[in-house]
Amino acid sequence: MHRADARDLLWRQTLAPSLAPWCENPVTLHAIGLPGPIEALASDNKKLPLTMEVACRKCPGCLRHRRNLWTARASDELQKSSRSWFLTLTVAPEHRFRLAIAAEKQHLRPGGETLGDLSSEEHFKLMCKALNRELTLSLKRMRKKAPFRFLAVFERHKDGFPHLHLLIHEQGKPLTKSSIQAEWRLGFSQCKLVEQGPKAAFYVAKYLAKEASTRVRASVRYGNSVPEYITEHLREMCDAVERNKRSNGPD
Repeated sequence: MHRADARDLLWRQTLAPSLAPWCENPVTLHAIGLPGPIEALASDNKKLPLTMEVACRKCPGCLRHRRNLWTARASDELQKSSRSWFLTLTVAPEHRFRLAIAAEKQHLRPGGETLGDLSSEEHFKLMCKALNRELTLSLKRMRKKAPFRFLAVFERHKDGFPHLHLLIHEQGKPLTKSSIQAEWRLGFSQCKLVEQGPKAAFYVAKYLAKEASTRVRASVRYGNSVPEYITEHLREMCDAVERNKRSNGPD
């Protein structure tokens, strides 16, 4: 950790002793702030020890906080999008077997442990990795038809295998139910339009409070988009740099 970051955390602790007040079982971590290149030249360049309490991410308080956080983000995306879709995606038995074989071949050592030797948590995490790649391929095929933003939640099924809940937010050009469902080729898919309102955000985010092992994936800066004036300012700066390079010629 950088010494400046450690100093900032120490200052924040004077305002709030815990960095995660919602957590019921905070974890105490010990860290050391190391001086950077500029600070190393100064006389006061000592290491800065730091003790902080962070969220455990497993207690009911942390799960509620995670649900509320993603609900707020989803509400923001729902308000900005023209239409939004709620999807539930499951995996057929034959594809489950294929994904399990691929995951065992890729992530486990040959001649060593197998999927059956893993705990339920490790098995679920490994299957989420395999299913995440298939989700990426489906989203890429959908994005060729129209731009969108998304929130995906990997939830554990009763038999331990993950299935998916998604919010798809249209960005201009509309999507159809048939075009969305056609791109999921691993099993059953259920798709419907959702109403514009805070209740719709709860459709997906509620699954995040069920258990700590639930995984989440979303578009870049989901629910926290950059204001248009900042985007325009950055674009003008990049254009100015390019004009300056062309006027000065190659080095």
